[in-house]
Amino acid sequence: QSDPMACEGAMPLYHIPEKAVDQVPLTLRQPTARFRGQAHGYTAFFTESFIDELADVAGKEPLSFRVAMLEGEPRLVACLQGAVRLAQWGGGIEASGQGIACHQMELPTGSGAVRKGLIAVVATARQEAGVVRVERLSAYVDIGRIVNMSLARQQIEGGLMFGLAHAVGGASGYAKGRPIAGRLAQLGLPLLADCPKVDIAFADSNEDPFDPGELGMVAVAPAIANALFSATGVRFRRLPLISEGL
Repeated sequence: QSDPMACEGAMPLYHIPEKAVDQVPLTLRQPTARFRGQAHGYTAFFTESFIDELADVAGKEPLSFRVAMLEGEPRLVACLQGAVRLAQWGGGIEASGQGIACHQMELPTGSGAVRKGLIAVVATARQEAGVVRVERLSAYVDIGRIVNMSLARQQIEGGLMFGLAHAVGGASGYAKGRPIAGRLAQLGLPLLADCPKVDIAFADSNEDPFDPGELGMVAVAPAIANALFSATGVRFRRLPLISEGL
Protein backbone atom coordinates (compact mmCIF):
# COMPACT_ATOMS: atom_id res chain seq x y z
CA GLN A 1 0.00 0.00 0.00
CA SER A 2 1.39 3.39 -0.96
CA ASP A 3 2.29 5.87 1.76
CA PRO A 4 2.57 9.54 0.71
CA MET A 5 4.48 10.33 3.91
CA ALA A 6 7.26 7.98 2.80
CA CYS A 7 8.28 10.36 0.02
CA GLU A 8 7.63 13.76 1.59
CA GLY A 9 9.97 16.37 0.20
CA ALA A 10 11.00 14.22 -2.76
CA MET A 11 9.63 16.60 -5.41
CA PRO A 12 12.43 19.16 -5.89
CA LEU A 13 11.74 22.88 -6.14
CA TYR A 14 14.28 23.20 -8.93
CA HIS A 15 12.87 24.16 -12.32
CA ILE A 16 13.50 20.89 -14.11
CA PRO A 17 11.27 20.47 -17.20
CA GLU A 18 10.42 16.82 -16.63
CA LYS A 19 10.27 15.42 -13.12
CA ALA A 20 8.22 12.79 -11.34
CA VAL A 21 8.33 10.93 -8.04
CA ASP A 22 7.38 7.25 -7.95
CA GLN A 23 7.08 5.18 -4.81
CA VAL A 24 7.54 1.41 -4.68
CA PRO A 25 6.03 0.16 -1.39
CA LEU A 26 8.19 -2.38 0.42
CA THR A 27 7.26 -4.58 3.34
CA LEU A 28 10.06 -4.80 5.90
CA ARG A 29 10.43 -7.59 8.40
CA GLN A 30 11.87 -5.17 10.92
CA PRO A 31 9.66 -2.72 12.82
CA THR A 32 10.18 0.93 11.96
CA ALA A 33 9.32 4.08 13.86
CA ARG A 34 9.15 7.80 13.34
CA PHE A 35 12.40 9.61 12.53
CA ARG A 36 13.20 13.26 13.17
CA GLY A 37 12.80 15.16 9.92
CA GLN A 38 10.38 12.50 8.69
CA ALA A 39 10.99 11.43 5.08
CA HIS A 40 12.66 14.78 4.39
CA GLY A 41 15.82 13.45 6.04
CA TYR A 42 16.45 11.06 3.18
CA THR A 43 14.60 12.75 0.30
CA ALA A 44 16.72 15.87 0.79
CA PHE A 45 19.81 13.66 0.79
CA PHE A 46 18.78 12.11 -2.54
CA THR A 47 17.96 15.41 -4.23
CA GLU A 48 20.80 17.58 -2.95
CA SER A 49 23.44 14.90 -3.52
CA PHE A 50 22.22 14.35 -7.08
CA ILE A 51 22.03 18.07 -7.83
CA ASP A 52 25.63 18.37 -6.69
CA GLU A 53 26.64 15.53 -9.00
CA LEU A 54 24.90 17.26 -11.90
CA ALA A 55 26.74 20.49 -11.13
CA ASP A 56 30.04 18.62 -11.21
CA VAL A 57 29.23 16.91 -14.52
CA ALA A 58 28.19 20.27 -16.00
CA GLY A 59 31.35 21.94 -14.72
CA LYS A 60 29.31 24.46 -12.73
CA GLU A 61 29.87 25.97 -9.31
CA PRO A 62 27.42 24.25 -6.89
CA LEU A 63 25.81 27.42 -5.54
CA SER A 64 25.21 29.18 -8.85
CA PHE A 65 24.02 25.90 -10.40
CA ARG A 66 21.27 25.72 -7.78
CA VAL A 67 20.31 29.39 -7.88
CA ALA A 68 19.93 29.28 -11.67
CA MET A 69 17.17 26.69 -11.24
CA LEU A 70 15.32 28.45 -8.42
CA GLU A 71 13.59 31.27 -10.26
CA GLY A 72 10.46 32.18 -8.33
CA GLU A 73 11.83 30.76 -5.06
CA PRO A 74 13.32 33.89 -3.45
CA ARG A 75 13.15 32.56 0.11
CA LEU A 76 15.24 29.49 -0.69
CA VAL A 77 17.71 31.55 -2.72
CA ALA A 78 18.06 33.93 0.24
CA CYS A 79 18.81 30.95 2.49
CA LEU A 80 21.54 29.74 0.14
CA GLN A 81 23.07 33.20 -0.04
CA GLY A 82 22.88 33.58 3.74
CA ALA A 83 24.54 30.23 4.40
CA VAL A 84 27.47 30.92 2.09
CA ARG A 85 28.05 34.27 3.78
CA LEU A 86 28.17 32.60 7.18
CA ALA A 87 30.53 29.89 5.96
CA GLN A 88 32.77 32.17 3.91
CA TRP A 89 32.03 29.93 0.94
CA GLY A 90 35.05 29.28 -1.21
CA GLY A 91 33.09 28.76 -4.39
CA GLY A 92 32.98 24.99 -4.13
CA ILE A 93 36.48 24.67 -5.54
CA GLU A 94 38.14 21.27 -5.64
CA ALA A 95 39.61 20.14 -2.30
CA SER A 96 37.93 22.99 -0.40
CA GLY A 97 36.14 20.50 1.85
CA GLN A 98 32.97 22.59 1.64
CA GLY A 99 29.58 21.30 0.55
CA ILE A 100 26.18 22.94 0.29
CA ALA A 101 22.59 21.73 0.45
CA CYS A 102 19.15 23.28 0.88
CA HIS A 103 15.59 22.13 1.45
CA GLN A 104 12.03 23.29 2.05
CA MET A 105 9.37 21.75 4.27
CA GLU A 106 5.68 22.56 4.11
CA LEU A 107 2.90 22.35 6.67
CA PRO A 108 -0.74 22.63 5.52
CA THR A 109 -2.82 24.78 7.87
CA GLY A 110 -6.17 23.19 7.08
CA SER A 111 -7.50 26.41 5.59
CA GLY A 112 -5.88 25.90 2.21
CA ALA A 113 -2.76 27.88 3.11
CA VAL A 114 0.67 26.31 3.52
CA ARG A 115 3.34 27.34 5.99
CA LYS A 116 6.90 26.92 4.79
CA GLY A 117 10.22 26.35 6.52
CA LEU A 118 13.44 26.66 4.52
CA ILE A 119 17.06 25.97 5.32
CA ALA A 120 20.44 25.98 3.61
CA VAL A 121 23.52 24.39 5.16
CA VAL A 122 27.19 24.64 4.28
CA ALA A 123 29.38 21.92 5.80
CA THR A 124 33.14 21.87 6.06
CA ALA A 125 34.31 18.27 6.38
CA ARG A 126 37.12 15.83 5.69
CA GLN A 127 37.70 12.10 5.89
CA GLU A 128 40.63 10.51 7.66
CA ALA A 129 41.28 6.85 8.51
CA GLY A 130 37.71 5.88 7.66
CA VAL A 131 36.26 8.53 9.99
CA VAL A 132 34.27 11.55 8.87
CA ARG A 133 35.37 14.79 10.55
CA VAL A 134 32.92 17.67 10.31
CA GLU A 135 34.63 20.89 11.31
CA ARG A 136 31.87 23.44 10.75
CA LEU A 137 28.16 23.68 9.98
CA SER A 138 26.72 27.00 8.83
CA ALA A 139 22.94 27.23 8.51
CA TYR A 140 20.67 30.01 7.31
CA VAL A 141 17.05 29.42 8.25
CA ASP A 142 13.72 30.94 7.23
CA ILE A 143 10.88 29.88 9.52
CA GLY A 144 8.76 32.95 8.98
CA ARG A 145 7.91 35.20 11.91
CA ILE A 146 9.88 33.98 14.92
CA VAL A 147 7.85 33.85 18.12
CA ASN A 148 10.68 32.78 20.47
CA MET A 149 14.20 33.24 19.13
CA SER A 150 15.87 31.27 21.91
CA LEU A 151 13.70 28.20 21.35
CA ALA A 152 14.03 28.50 17.57
CA ARG A 153 17.82 28.53 17.82
CA GLN A 154 17.83 25.58 20.21
CA GLN A 155 15.64 23.56 17.84
CA ILE A 156 17.86 24.28 14.84
CA GLU A 157 21.04 23.55 16.81
CA GLY A 158 19.58 20.26 18.00
CA GLY A 159 18.45 19.44 14.48
CA LEU A 160 21.91 20.09 13.08
CA MET A 161 23.44 17.69 15.61
CA PHE A 162 20.76 15.10 14.83
CA GLY A 163 21.58 15.52 11.15
CA LEU A 164 25.26 15.01 11.96
CA ALA A 165 24.39 11.71 13.67
CA HIS A 166 22.22 10.79 10.69
CA ALA A 167 25.22 11.30 8.42
CA VAL A 168 28.11 9.76 10.35
CA GLY A 169 26.59 7.28 12.78
CA GLY A 170 23.41 5.95 14.28
CA ALA A 171 23.10 2.75 12.23
CA SER A 172 22.91 -0.83 13.42
CA GLY A 173 22.97 -4.12 11.58
CA TYR A 174 20.63 -6.95 12.52
CA ALA A 175 21.21 -10.61 13.32
CA LYS A 176 18.37 -13.08 13.87
CA GLY A 177 15.92 -10.21 14.04
CA ARG A 178 17.76 -8.34 16.78
CA PRO A 179 19.91 -5.20 16.48
CA ILE A 180 23.62 -5.87 16.76
CA ALA A 181 24.13 -2.59 18.61
CA GLY A 182 22.74 -3.19 22.07
CA ARG A 183 23.84 0.13 23.58
CA LEU A 184 23.90 3.74 22.45
CA ALA A 185 27.69 3.69 22.68
CA GLN A 186 27.75 1.09 19.89
CA LEU A 187 25.89 3.28 17.41
CA GLY A 188 28.82 5.54 16.57
CA LEU A 189 26.88 8.67 17.50
CA PRO A 190 28.91 11.89 17.63
CA LEU A 191 30.19 12.83 21.08
CA LEU A 192 30.63 16.37 22.37
CA ALA A 193 34.24 16.31 21.18
CA ASP A 194 33.02 15.44 17.67
CA CYS A 195 30.57 18.33 17.41
CA PRO A 196 31.62 21.00 14.93
CA LYS A 197 31.56 24.75 15.19
CA VAL A 198 28.00 25.87 14.42
CA ASP A 199 26.87 29.16 12.88
CA ILE A 200 23.15 29.90 12.59
CA ALA A 201 21.30 32.92 11.25
CA PHE A 202 17.59 33.47 10.72
CA ALA A 203 15.77 35.36 8.01
CA ASP A 204 13.88 38.47 9.12
CA SER A 205 10.47 37.47 7.82
CA ASN A 206 6.81 38.32 8.32
CA GLU A 207 5.60 35.05 6.81
CA ASP A 208 3.51 32.70 8.95
CA PRO A 209 5.60 30.94 11.62
CA PHE A 210 6.88 27.43 10.90
CA ASP A 211 7.78 24.84 13.55
CA PRO A 212 11.59 24.46 13.42
CA GLY A 213 11.67 21.11 15.25
CA GLU A 214 12.21 18.95 12.16
CA LEU A 215 13.83 21.44 9.81
CA GLY A 216 17.32 21.62 11.30
CA MET A 217 18.37 18.09 10.38
CA VAL A 218 17.17 17.70 6.80
CA ALA A 219 20.00 19.33 4.82
CA VAL A 220 22.95 18.31 6.99
CA ALA A 221 23.72 14.89 5.51
CA PRO A 222 23.83 16.04 1.86
CA ALA A 223 25.90 19.08 2.80
CA ILE A 224 28.44 16.80 4.52
CA ALA A 225 28.41 14.31 1.64
CA ASN A 226 29.01 17.11 -0.85
CA ALA A 227 31.80 18.50 1.35
CA LEU A 228 33.48 15.10 1.41
CA PHE A 229 33.30 14.91 -2.37
CA SER A 230 35.04 18.28 -2.55
CA ALA A 231 37.70 17.08 -0.11
CA THR A 232 38.28 13.56 -1.46
CA GLY A 233 36.74 13.27 -4.92
CA VAL A 234 34.65 10.33 -3.67
CA ARG A 235 30.85 10.30 -3.77
CA PHE A 236 29.05 8.98 -0.71
CA ARG A 237 25.63 7.77 -1.81
CA ARG A 238 24.43 5.89 1.27
CA LEU A 239 23.65 6.77 4.86
CA PRO A 240 25.52 6.61 7.17
CA LEU A 241 28.15 8.01 4.84
CA ILE A 242 30.85 5.50 5.77
CA SER A 243 28.52 2.50 5.41
CA GLU A 244 30.14 1.58 2.10
CA GLY A 245 33.44 0.91 3.86
CA LEU A 246 35.12 3.94 2.36
